[in-house]
Amino acid sequence: MQWFHDGGEVMDIFNQRITNLLRIFEQTNLCFVKYMNLIIKATNLSLTPSLKVYIEEAMATVEKLAAGPNEAMVEARVEAGRLSYHHKKGEVFFAEVNLRIGGQVLRSRAEAFSVQAAVDEIKDELRRELNKFKGKREAVYKRGARAVSKIFRLSPLARWWRRGRIKDEYL
Repeated sequence: MQWFHDGGEVMDIFNQRITNLLRIFEQTNLCFVKYMNLIIKATNLSLTPSLKVYIEEAMATVEKLAAGPNEAMVEARVEAGRLSYHHKKGEVFFAEVNLRIGGQVLRSRAEAFSVQAAVDEIKDELRRELNKFKGKREAVYKRGARAVSKIFRLSPLARWWRRGRIKDEYL
């Protein structure tokens, strides 16, 4: 694969280095998730590299919602597989995720006709649960802030500034 078509010797060396870097990147199973510890388990199913990459990409979209500046370690345990070898038709594949954020655990499970469809379902369900979880936490924070501001609120009779001029003020 040629990246630059200059024909010079420098460009050939540059192209070789880029292709070597891409080959190293493809050989190593680098995780797309940065701030989340991701553990993937396959049950009654072989974990292919393409399935692993698909799960990592799906969890990367969830990780954007889960990780924040105030979050502790985020851990996701993903299990994907077949329900049994006996079933041949129907929703025989499943995927489930246990997402641990600090001390809280969010759990999602889905069954579908393919592993990818099950992973998509748990991704959507986790996004809904995370929005609900963060909304509750934000509401508790705002409620506490309102209570504190109510404690420190001054009486409306205490005037810190002039509301208007009095006619006889300068006489």
